[in-house]
Amino acid sequence: MSETVITNVRVIDLRFPTSRSNIGSDAVNKDPDYSAAYCILETNSGLEGYGLTFTLGRGNELCVLALEYLARFVKGRTLESLTTNMAALCRQLTDDSQFRWLGPEKGVIHLAAGALINAVWDLYARSEKKPLWRLLAELDTEQILSAVEFRYIDDALSREEARAILEQGRTGRQERIDLLLRAPSGQDVACEVKSVGAARRGVALFPDAPTLRGLRHLALLARLARRGMPAALVLCAQRGDVRAIAADESIDPAFARALRAARRAGVAVAGLRCAAHPGGMELLGPVPVL
Repeated sequence: MSETVITNVRVIDLRFPTSRSNIGSDAVNKDPDYSAAYCILETNSGLEGYGLTFTLGRGNELCVLALEYLARFVKGRTLESLTTNMAALCRQLTDDSQFRWLGPEKGVIHLAAGALINAVWDLYARSEKKPLWRLLAELDTEQILSAVEFRYIDDALSREEARAILEQGRTGRQERIDLLLRAPSGQDVACEVKSVGAARRGVALFPDAPTLRGLRHLALLARLARRGMPAALVLCAQRGDVRAIAADESIDPAFARALRAARRAGVAVAGLRCAAHPGGMELLGPVPVL
């Protein structure tokens, strides 16, 4: 597969007349026209990356001009040459010897550089066919460190201290990412599956002991659902003699409350029953979750 090369950078001066109705105004900004310098990275493969910086109207053209100037640092380059060391790209955008006097880490130049860097990250995620959050979650420690410009923060956090934090955070990382499924439509779905063994009077009951892990998973699913991401909990009864599944309030009332809250947040809850045989498991079909 040929390398992805940025062939052109389009910049749009995008403005909305929100001042007509005082939308978004406050005591200081009394008549803002919500605007953006919008950046589109075009490539030889047809893939595009998008980034923007937000402004309040007049002066938006200054961010547009700054973006058009900074575009020279990415046009004609391969995507890999940029993403291998994102911190180096940040330095290149702000260290131009004849341009840096305008900022470089504040004001118009700061805003324009941010829009361009956002567009590169967006293009990177699209090239990997992943949402940006997942791309970031799957980067290894050294890739993350290479994306951070430590000269701004090393008085509070050194590179080695950051490495130690990242390595410690890798504990349980795969468990968190394993919640992600891909629907036939291509949409990501956060999903958790729980095995249910106990039953009473034809109703399978979960959990069979208080579960802090289960509470954490429900909280995560509910947060994702509230943010608009499809999320689901599947309770799978490991027995064929049940007609429904329910949370066992007597064992773990906190889980039962969390399950109700997750449903209200938009988490889909489904029940399945299956039977165990010497040769494996047989899926018997869906059952309602009470």
